[in-house]
Amino acid sequence: MHAQMSIIRDIIYAAVAHGADFYGLCEALDIDPADLNDSEKLVPFEPAARVWDVALEQTKDPLLGLHIGREISATILGMTGYLMENSRTLQEALIMFCKFNNLYSTMLEYSVTNEENRTRIQYQPHTMWEKKFPESARQSVEISMAGLLRLFYLMADRKIIPVKAELMYAKRYVREYESILGCPIEFGAERNALIFNSQELLSPINRHDVSLFSFFNNALQQKLAERSAQKGLTETIHDLILTKFKGRVPPIEIVASALCLTPRSLQRKLKEENTTFRSLGNEIKKELTTRLMGNTPVKVKDLAGLLGYSDSSAFRKAFKKWNQRS
Repeated sequence: MHAQMSIIRDIIYAAVAHGADFYGLCEALDIDPADLNDSEKLVPFEPAARVWDVALEQTKDPLLGLHIGREISATILGMTGYLMENSRTLQEALIMFCKFNNLYSTMLEYSVTNEENRTRIQYQPHTMWEKKFPESARQSVEISMAGLLRLFYLMADRKIIPVKAELMYAKRYVREYESILGCPIEFGAERNALIFNSQELLSPINRHDVSLFSFFNNALQQKLAERSAQKGLTETIHDLILTKFKGRVPPIEIVASALCLTPRSLQRKLKEENTTFRSLGNEIKKELTTRLMGNTPVKVKDLAGLLGYSDSSAFRKAFKKWNQRS
């Protein structure tokens, strides 16, 4: 998992504007200040997740994500932001945002669904992030929600008000949430989502430019293809299980289908990379277990359920086997 440096940089700069110490933030995250200028650099999971915890500690603002979100510009998303600005409608901009999300972060998944006259954009932090850095994951969801509304305002030249916001998290500062998001909030919901009147998202983007849209879309498509080509099948499956399947290793048939392969072809290709689906699945489970147990008070029963084991006993047996092989 990773996040693009442009995102981390903008969070750091915004946190400094809200009272954080620039060099103290960089030192705590083990980030060289000079690296902030490398927008394309990919920041690993741990420092990318911890940026919020450190920023919250320094600013003493429990709603920092919401407050930063309402101030951002499209530059935080790099080329994806420029593509959104040159889309025809807000709906198209939203689709582009979700399509190229993995280029700048694999830690937060976005999805768009349409139900009758409502459009829902859902925000799902990676399971490991929610378990190991829960407040950080919440802040990321909240900056994304407030930030999307800010971008809609900049692109449509008017406020786009959601019908409703859903947050899986505990209730707090209700008036401030309603003031920033502009709509009723359901705390303790089943998902994190913003729900819009679909007609609102058909609003045209005043700065739409066909040639610029085509340029940025082609550039991002090429970048996506290059990044996919750089990854072997083992890494592709690893990322797929951690993101789409939330760390649970599904049957090989499901993974093969997601990659447009037959199970036999998938096994053959993995053999060429000197591994098997079973051993890869076990490595992923071991990785998640090690990370989550590292500095997080997590119950064995909860961890077993998260990784798809039928009970704690089955998980303990697997855990012993992993350690014997190490």
